[in-house]
Amino acid sequence: MRGRLALWVGSVFVSVMLATSGLAVADQIGRTAGVIVNVGDGSFLSNVSITVLPAGPTAQSDLDGNYLISLPAGTYDFEFRAAGFMTQRVTGIVVKTEQTTVQDVAFNPENMQLGEVTVVAEAQKASEVALLAERRGAATVQDSIGAHEISKTTGSNASDLMQRVTGVSIVDNRFVYVRGLGERYSSTMLNGSVVPSTQPDKKVVSFDLFPA
Repeated sequence: MRGRLALWVGSVFVSVMLATSGLAVADQIGRTAGVIVNVGDGSFLSNVSITVLPAGPTAQSDLDGNYLISLPAGTYDFEFRAAGFMTQRVTGIVVKTEQTTVQDVAFNPENMQLGEVTVVAEAQKASEVALLAERRGAATVQDSIGAHEISKTTGSNASDLMQRVTGVSIVDNRFVYVRGLGERYSSTMLNGSVVPSTQPDKKVVSFDLFPA
């Protein structure tokens, strides 16, 4: 009987000690709070991620930029992450038992971090700018006329349009000669394939057959 009583008393004593220890730890809790703002326009920053380093609890600021974190008493480093801004780190924040340490944070728009933007677009090969760039980058002398320039003309066929190309002369209103050279030095291609002449005794192609 005495043994059982001693065991029961011992159990009660241990329980009381554990409860007292838990209360002591609970009494050592403090808080860190503050407001997070954008100093550029004075607005409050919401959804800012707050992390207690190195691997402590996390929190987020509310719509008014406020945050609150409860921690055991001690000294901590905080990291603040806001979308579009450089990450800020505040070190040496002292949390005291049953007290609230105020730590406001201001993000500067001059330190904004913008993500990389990639613009993908299909080149307009028939535009004046594209044709000019192609002409400048060509290894040989060349000239061209694009859809934009064609739309400005009143020509009814390809022969009329070729008169606007530098270095080209039109013979009999249909045959194209380049820089005064004869037909033996001329070749006409359509979509990468050589176009045969409609004249049995000539090599040149009659450009008036192609509508503008």
